[in-house]
Amino acid sequence: MATSFGTYAMHPTTFDPDVDPKTPWDTIVYVCGLAHAKRKALLHVCKTHRYEHEENCPSCDRHKSALVENMRCGATWRGGDTCYYCQPAHVMELIQPTEAYLAYHEFPKDKIPQSVRMAWKRLRDN
Repeated sequence: MATSFGTYAMHPTTFDPDVDPKTPWDTIVYVCGLAHAKRKALLHVCKTHRYEHEENCPSCDRHKSALVENMRCGATWRGGDTCYYCQPAHVMELIQPTEAYLAYHEFPKDKIPQSVRMAWKRLRDN
């Protein structure tokens, strides 16, 4: 996916989607796991009310429950549709997100792999 955490990861750019969005995705606020949950819950969409849930409708209740069951952490992120809390550890090493991207999302520094920190150091030294 060509987002700020991928395309710009090897460049010491800033990440501030409110002031300087680098890609069209940077202007969208994603909820972690929402797209996945919607796909999984598609089988339970009420044929009468579709996505506008009505009270006391068993079909709408099943759809709402399926959405909740299939959600991941629900964190809001920009520049990508899945947060790093829900990614396997090796994904961050492959994508090598920018320091600014993780700082913007308040990702804990102690969870950043050493290989990513070393890549940032190499960028600063060049």
